[in-house]
Amino acid sequence: MPRTYVMPYSMGSLSARRLAAGLGARLLSHGDTTYRPERGDVIINWGCSKVPVWYFNEGFELLNNHDVVNRAINKLDTLTILARECVPAPVFTTDRAGAAVWLNNGHKVVARLTNDGSNGRGARVLSGPCSPNQVPEAPLYTKHIPIHREFRVDYLGGILVWEARKVRRAGRQCDPDIRTYDNGWLYNVSDPQVPYRAREVANQTITALGLDFGAVDIIETSVGECYALEVNTAPGAGPAETRAWVRAFQQYLERN
Repeated sequence: MPRTYVMPYSMGSLSARRLAAGLGARLLSHGDTTYRPERGDVIINWGCSKVPVWYFNEGFELLNNHDVVNRAINKLDTLTILARECVPAPVFTTDRAGAAVWLNNGHKVVARLTNDGSNGRGARVLSGPCSPNQVPEAPLYTKHIPIHREFRVDYLGGILVWEARKVRRAGRQCDPDIRTYDNGWLYNVSDPQVPYRAREVANQTITALGLDFGAVDIIETSVGECYALEVNTAPGAGPAETRAWVRAFQQYLERN
């Protein structure tokens, strides 16, 4: 097995620590000036978009280049690439007037108040007729797609790693539009019911963005259409997902 490192977006990341422990790997900061790459080293970039100080050395393998991670974190960049590559994803605009047209035609609109929020952070659902100047200023607006079911599907190098279906948390009021843990949702792993089309769209999303791995949030409509919402480059929904990633990376390192 090669020397293996996990480079997290934050050295305090619990999922990164679990992954490193499971692999017997060392956590490596992007700013670690003491690291000297050796030929054959494998570095797993766990959501870090910053340029490592040792990046311009040679001989190591970096899974998920920092530039690619930066594009995946940026919601506008992600949707622009997916549209160009014909991967199903929400229709979007950066124009308040365009968002107002959707609202006045009876659609809901998701205003992304921040361009790099994850797990629903910075997402605000708008509805009802309005003028453009009544639409809150945001860097991105997407036309809302009514959700029948939502899934998370993880891939590494085109190989399925883990999948789950979002279900309501018992005893909690649930937001039907922004399906996060804080909004009353959790992952069902024992009975995920992920359709083939959702897996296909997830894999297409990873490929289109140029990622080596990632976890894709996929929604399915009542007629079975699937759309990619976003990609998580530091997947950490819980211990079960992390264990799946440990197994996947172990198999990858053994093959390579």
